[in-house]
Amino acid sequence: MGVPDGVGAGSQRALRQRNVEAVVAALRVDSNLSQADIARRTGLSAGSVSSIVHDLRQAGRVVLSESRRPRVSLAMPSGQVVGVDVGRRHLRLALGDLAGGI
Repeated sequence: MGVPDGVGAGSQRALRQRNVEAVVAALRVDSNLSQADIARRTGLSAGSVSSIVHDLRQAGRVVLSESRRPRVSLAMPSGQVVGVDVGRRHLRLALGDLAGGI
């Protein structure tokens, strides 16, 4: 993602963006983490992670499980993908979703 246009690399906004990217990257590696897990993996404070998760949730980018100890997961984008393998004597098609299901 990087720093948005018009934002200095050392600005608060740029720092916030890098922190958001760190949280999203941690969830891409291992979705379904507690906020404490995210804080440990990213090195961010618990308060920063809580604020970022709140903002990501408001934007529809993450969801929280409804359990005693909520887990954070990336919201799955809607959409499908199609794979086509064309050979001399074969044609294979695969339909999948963006969550990796086929």
